[in-house]
Amino acid sequence: RYYEEHGVDQRILFPMPYSVDNKFFQIKANSASGNQKKFRDEIGLYNDNPVILYAGKFLRRKNPHLLLEVFLELDFQKLGNPYLLFVGDGEMRGELQKKINYNSERVKFLGFQNQSQLPSYYELADVFVLPAEREPWGLAVNEAMNCGTAVLVSDQCGCARDLINESCGIVVEAGNKEELLLALTKCLQDREQLGKMGKEARKRISYWGLSESVFGLKRACQHLM
Repeated sequence: RYYEEHGVDQRILFPMPYSVDNKFFQIKANSASGNQKKFRDEIGLYNDNPVILYAGKFLRRKNPHLLLEVFLELDFQKLGNPYLLFVGDGEMRGELQKKINYNSERVKFLGFQNQSQLPSYYELADVFVLPAEREPWGLAVNEAMNCGTAVLVSDQCGCARDLINESCGIVVEAGNKEELLLALTKCLQDREQLGKMGKEARKRISYWGLSESVFGLKRACQHLM
């Protein structure tokens, strides 16, 4: 779209999906699904309460603080006493932990996790949230979708236009606290629908992988030759 706006002929534009190793994440998620109860116990999640996941660096432009503020305003009892998991680390960690106060048992800071461990967290979550501003893409969204997780992202995530539609997720205005609160409430009110969105997310991302990226590169090379 950018190149077309600047007069580049569409015939010399070759799509190369920005992707992760879909097969890796899907296999890992399948393996994790059989151990979900044990994994929940290990990280202190009791009963079958809904799980909201943020995974990434704790940078201000990624708005983890906004997600935490919205979470603390949720009606916990009406929404099944959800948990919020923060996977990652960064400059805002101390600030975020100070905001928790009396709801500390519902918010878990689980630290940095390497790529082989991440699928277990994605698979566990009911919804993955990335409320970032000025986010060039957001590969964590690809990862979450591969693990069958519904996604809630801001309109400033580059992936929002290409990957997210109402069948698999929700897009909200970046920095809009009220809109994020309404969207998160809507998600948690219908976990069955979230499950369906997660399945659709996995189907959708399955066609946005490394093989499609290689195909686009080959087409570009063939054109040059």
